Formats: sequence, structure tokens, C-alpha cells
Amino acid sequence: MAVAMASALALALASCSSPGSTSAGASGDTIKIGLVTSLTGTASTDFAESEAGAKARIALLNSKGGVNGRKLELVTADDQSTAAGVVTAVHQLVERDKVFGIIGMSTTLFSATKYLQKQNVPVTGAGFDGPEWGQKPNTNMFSTDPIDPSYPPTTVWGEFFKSIGVTRVAGIAFADIPSSSGSLKQVQSSVEAAGLKAAYTNVSIPYGTTDFTAVVLQMKKAKVDGYVCSCDKPTELALATAVKQAGLNAKGVLSTAYAQSTLDDASIKATVEDLYAYSYYVPYELHTKGTDAMLAALAKYDEKYEAGDIPGYGMSSGYLAADMMIKGLEKAGDKPTRASFISGLRTVKSYDADGVLPAPISFAPDQFGKSLSKPCNYFVQLVGDKFVPQPKICGTLVKNS
Repeated sequence: MAVAMASALALALASCSSPGSTSAGASGDTIKIGLVTSLTGTASTDFAESEAGAKARIALLNSKGGVNGRKLELVTADDQSTAAGVVTAVHQLVERDKVFGIIGMSTTLFSATKYLQKQNVPVTGAGFDGPEWGQKPNTNMFSTDPIDPSYPPTTVWGEFFKSIGVTRVAGIAFADIPSSSGSLKQVQSSVEAAGLKAAYTNVSIPYGTTDFTAVVLQMKKAKVDGYVCSCDKPTELALATAVKQAGLNAKGVLSTAYAQSTLDDASIKATVEDLYAYSYYVPYELHTKGTDAMLAALAKYDEKYEAGDIPGYGMSSGYLAADMMIKGLEKAGDKPTRASFISGLRTVKSYDADGVLPAPISFAPDQFGKSLSKPCNYFVQLVGDKFVPQPKICGTLVKNS
């Protein structure tokens, strides 16, 4: 009931607010940018640090004079890890704080999509919460990880599992996060296309689950020798620990565990020889121009960040989403409007954030809602107290998927 009431409020506000105020937040010498993320609640473990990532990228920009002489100001709103909370947070950013655009780092952003689209608010993010990032009419949304709402599988995951000797794969996903189950289906289809067996699939795990006793028993019955969890980091690490404690000899590939906090987690030490992590950006150990610039900015502008640490998924994605917002503002012209931002960023056909992304992506209108035809991804292996990048895998879409 609370979610329905909040959604109704958002739609009512959309109808009484003028989407024509496209220069909102871009007056004078500053441009105001909103960030909606989870500072509290279950999702905050992964996403509270996205604020530090976005702040570091914006601070780096401002140190160089801003965009066309205008510096950026970041305003953060807490979604409290709930659907109702994200609607309230987005409303406050757009109507009260008058932000120009929004960096969306929320697992429940899909609840505010219609409102943002009606207001023509530019949104940048990682597209991890649901398919709306690739669904029309939401062409105001731009993801660093291109989203096809049908989640077509690629050959990447199957090729990787085959490369590490896995033959029977278990897949785990959240029931209440659309992109979690959608991405897991991609993985399992890729596994089958590679000639491996998707031996166990469970897409009914509640968000925040940490007890995997029953799940691991089912995995043992299915005789799996590999598994993947399309989950948040605490859930993934809880699953990895349960697998090891149950004596199941299976290699785990985790979705968001590529982070310093994983290396620092004493409870994971016994599983290091069997764990890998997926990364949709280039591993920091490879030192591209973009990744080195990110680490330097974090070391300079984030007091809590320790030089040399591996930024987590939320921090990295927050930095990248801010970088994409900056790219859109650069394309929006001397007198940026929301409309000129959206049309300008749609002219960019090769964006990789200075080598942070493993393959360039296109924001061209005819590519909206499409996965990369030749996707490339990285996996890293957890070895002792460090991550070891594995060779980049570039694949294709699975035929007839």
C-alpha cells in the first residue's frame, strides 16, 4: 500500500510540474546534479559508497574548471533501500533541489522511472536494478552496462566456466530484483550454449539472504562443480562460505565481490582457491588511463579511501555514472538543457571512460535497448590477499536465443 501511494504521489507531481524547465539546476556558475542511492537499509552495504565515487569524479572535474566554465554540485538523497523511498528521494531531488540530472545508483530506481521520463530528466547509472534502462520511452536513461530488456545471452559466461573446468553450473538470483533474475537467465543460457549443464537454478532468494543451508544441499544433489550468484556482495560471500562449509567442491563466480572488502574479510580466506569475481569494468590491476585516474581521484578526494585499495562495485559504478553525466554535459552545449543533454549524449557512439570499460559502447538512438553485439568482460581470481585478472573474454550473442 505504501508503495502504491508513493507511486501515485509521484505521478501526480509529474502532471503538475512543468517538464519544460529543462535548464533546471544549470543556472549561473554551477550545475546541480542529484544522486539517488542507498545510504541506509539492506542495499547500503554495496551502494552507500557510490556517493564517494561520484564525489571524487566531480571533484576532479571541478579542479579543472568544470564543464564550459560551470562547476558541478552534487546533491545526494537516500532511497532507504525501498521502492517508496526511491520515489520520495527522486521527487525531492527534482522538485525541491531543482537538479539538472540524476545519477541513479539504486536497486529500486524502477519505481521512479515514469516520473523521471515525464520530467525529461537525464539519468546515468549502471542499469543494475531492472530492464527500464533499455525500455522505451525511457530514452532519457543512459547505462554504463548496456541493457537489453529481453536479456539475451552472450557466449562470455559459458566460455569462462569452460575455461576454469566447470561442467555443471548452479545459478542463484534475487526474486525481488528484476535484473537479478534476468541476468541469471542470461548466464544459464550461455552455459547451455557452451555445451555445459545448467544443473540448478534458483531465482526465488529474498534480497539480503545469508542462510544458504537448504540451497547448498540442493546444489550438492545436483552435483554442481561451479556456481554464480547474481546478488549483492554480502549474499554472495555468505553463499561462498556455505558452499565451503558443506564440503561442496565447486568454483564460485561472484557478481559484485571484486572489492577490497572481500580481501579484508577473514571468513573468506578458506575459500580463496575456488573463488572468482566478475567485473564489467577493466580490473584496476591492469592500469589503464581511466582506472589509474579513478584511483588517483579517490585517493585525493575521499578521506576514507586508502591508496591502493580496490574500490567496490558501488564506488566504481558511482564514479563511472558521474563520468557519463559529465560527458553528457560536455555534449549539451554552452547553455545546457535537459533536451540538449539527451540529444547530445545520443551522438556518442564510442564511450569507454578512458579505458575503464572493456569495450566501447554506443548511445546512438538505434542502439537504445540493445546489448553489445561483441561484448567483452573480465573475471578476476581471488588468490590469497589479491585479485588476479584473467584474460579478457570477448564473445557474441548466442544464436537463436
